[in-house]
Amino acid sequence: MRIIVVCSYRSFSAHSDYVSPFIWEQVNELSKHGCEFRYVLAKGGGVGAYIRCLLELYQTITDFKPNLIHAHGGLCGFISNLQIKIPVVTTYHGSDINKFRIRLVSKVAFYCSAFNIFVSHALLAKMQSNSKLNNEVIPCGVNFEKFFPIDDKQSCRIKMGLELNKQYVLFSKMFYDPIKNYPLAKSAIELLPNTELVEFIGYSREEACLLMNACDAAVMTSLSEGSPQFIKEAMACNCPIVSVDVGDVRNVIETTQNCFITPYDEVVISERLNEIFISNHRTNGREKISHFDNKDICQQILDIYKSVTKKV
Repeated sequence: MRIIVVCSYRSFSAHSDYVSPFIWEQVNELSKHGCEFRYVLAKGGGVGAYIRCLLELYQTITDFKPNLIHAHGGLCGFISNLQIKIPVVTTYHGSDINKFRIRLVSKVAFYCSAFNIFVSHALLAKMQSNSKLNNEVIPCGVNFEKFFPIDDKQSCRIKMGLELNKQYVLFSKMFYDPIKNYPLAKSAIELLPNTELVEFIGYSREEACLLMNACDAAVMTSLSEGSPQFIKEAMACNCPIVSVDVGDVRNVIETTQNCFITPYDEVVISERLNEIFISNHRTNGREKISHFDNKDICQQILDIYKSVTKKV
């Protein structure tokens, strides 16, 4: 089966060919099942990036002769459906539904795609329609071979250049992304002595695993999310988590020891982080998210591919 993957590139993603790691790892796993892939990337921002992407898509269809297009994101789903020869599967990851203007474009992709995948039930609920279109909730999987607990926190800190006698909290992404709500996390950390907030940007997958094992906790204060990989990967490393109730985070962490859901309140966030520091215990997160194994998730996606191509 030949598949074109249409997605945006992310210039800050280390060692992933400028494709978001969760897409790159999903494609790699699916490749083990006899699927052949070509990427078509929306490079840069603005309308021009998607026009160039569309032109490249037409050329790739001619050269590659795909059975299927898998678009990641509503905007990519929209341009993928501007051609009508090849069936499109579109996965919606969060901002394409949570941002109202983009959701309007995503609605077009929703109605035109042969199949729609939502990474959380909350996103599907926002796109509710009377149409009997094919859709399913399938979160992106976690690569358990890349993310795992490491008992020796000190060695992880040494490898990542962190001090041994300081408390570190890993922030969910880059500080400058307004959706991630860095000011709230910063205010909470400022209430805790000898504690530093670490920006999660520019790391390889191996470094990301080391960092999640080196830090005392992970924090998420986002204004909106879909099904954040950051939370699931922290769970895979048994890293304690403090998060606001956003996306599907509550469903992922709520029964896990040493993980907390909080309001958007810096005092409460700091109190929960301090509880984690005092207990100095890791979590049982990895055993709680075995159903997010990338291998199992990819089997579900492969089944969708087969179903869609049979109808052509």
